[in-house]
Amino acid sequence: MVKIPSLYVYSTIGYSGKSAICLGLALKFKEEGYKVGYFKPIGWEMTRNQKGERIDEDTQLMKETLDIDLPLDIISPIVLSSRFLEETSKIDPKIVKKKIFQAYKKASRNIDLMILESPHILGMGASAGVDTIDLAKKFKAPLY
Repeated sequence: MVKIPSLYVYSTIGYSGKSAICLGLALKFKEEGYKVGYFKPIGWEMTRNQKGERIDEDTQLMKETLDIDLPLDIISPIVLSSRFLEETSKIDPKIVKKKIFQAYKKASRNIDLMILESPHILGMGASAGVDTIDLAKKFKAPLY
């Protein structure tokens, strides 16, 4: 696993301002001269693009605002919907983990500091072994 300074923003309450905090921190660090990355291992489907692919709008906002030159599926490799329990029960946890860790490796390339954001439901991904707590341990990222 790539080890760069990072922090993982989470909340036990959905829609609590995590993205706003991530954006504010990222802009401040950029202002200080750091190359800042953003990664949301598990996104939430808010809309779909023209191809019908799921879009997490927070990830899209961060990509555009921070001028991140990566596809959305690298910045947020897993995007679930309101049927996330059913969705995660149908996928192999090994494949989910591999996809997340490969995307993180790409997203953190040439970055000084990585900001990670949890999904709006803290335990989302637990059935696949990729909940926020487990991922924070794997990324060696302190939770804030």
